[in-house]
Amino acid sequence: MNQFPVYYKGGRYNPDFIAETKDGYFVIEIKEADKIENKDKEVYEKAEQAIKWCETVTKGTKKEWKYKLIPHTAVNRTDSFKAIISRAVVVER
Repeated sequence: MNQFPVYYKGGRYNPDFIAETKDGYFVIEIKEADKIENKDKEVYEKAEQAIKWCETVTKGTKKEWKYKLIPHTAVNRTDSFKAIISRAVVVER
């Protein structure tokens, strides 16, 4: 597929979702909760590069791009988009 690649030390990957709102865009990655809790190296390398990508693209567009890393346990079918996004993990840099 590689329609939206983000490059990191291990190669490249495509985020799970891109969502557009009236205020901007969200690059959303859903990962296993244990990988997030255990600070999986690959998960956090991808997150770091996606955050940098969002910062760069925001500078060149009129809308803000934000990266959201969300544990799979935080996603429920009946939840609103805002509710799911509010459960994103803060990626320390």
